[in-house]
Amino acid sequence: MGDDSSDDGGGAAAAGGAAGADEDMLTVTPERAAMLDEFQRWLQLDTTKCSQYFPPTPPHAELFVRGSKWRLEKAKKKWELFAELHDELGPCGLDDVEATIATGAQQVVPGAVDRLGRQVLFIIAENVDHDLDALPYNRVRASVYVMKKLCVGNPQIQAVGMIGVLDLQNSSMMNFNNQAQKDGARLNAAFPLRLRQFNIVNAPWWINLLMKAASVILPQKMLDRVNITTVEELNQRFDRRHLLKRLGGELEYDPKVFIANERAAAGSSGGGGGGGG
Repeated sequence: MGDDSSDDGGGAAAAGGAAGADEDMLTVTPERAAMLDEFQRWLQLDTTKCSQYFPPTPPHAELFVRGSKWRLEKAKKKWELFAELHDELGPCGLDDVEATIATGAQQVVPGAVDRLGRQVLFIIAENVDHDLDALPYNRVRASVYVMKKLCVGNPQIQAVGMIGVLDLQNSSMMNFNNQAQKDGARLNAAFPLRLRQFNIVNAPWWINLLMKAASVILPQKMLDRVNITTVEELNQRFDRRHLLKRLGGELEYDPKVFIANERAAAGSSGGGGGGGG
């Protein structure tokens, strides 16, 4: 997830204006077409490092250039950062992330959006499996899988960005892994999808300790988008059909159903169960 947006995800009017303005990100002008050609040529150079997860194809080239707000050098930097990170992560296909996704700690329902049309990623801290989370990169692999699912072939999500909702109900400091937070910050800098806002609900007494730890890891631009809020305030920003039941909405999420649907989709496309490198 990228951090190059100037929108801090604040008031509805301001964020709505920013989202509307970013609709222009979808337009491929002649100038942008030339930029894509230049980026594609750069991808073919022997000196350009690539990852198996994002092969140097035109759709992936456009994904990174658009996700960098049509800034060529920014796109190159993101591409290099992701290739470097992916070398360390290893495979991020469904077989590799299924156990982590099955915990329900990260919940992405395509089409679940706030009132400004921004896709939401729900993070349920109490669902974190400590044994899985102790293994390097498990959490970030799962994030890569769901982020790619969201934005590949769906430029609208890149145009409006996404938001995070972290629910700390029934959680403790044991649910947090400093290394996973650092790896997540690296992914945020490398992935071509902008996080507009990060909402924390059901904040416990130790929230200030968590924010202090985050301030060492995250850039100030990202910290400025963190919003400690209430469930009641969150309900004002969502249609209840797009908000989890545990947060006062009507949305149900079953990670087992999500995984089964992913395997069915992979099977129907001939992709098998592991795909995604």
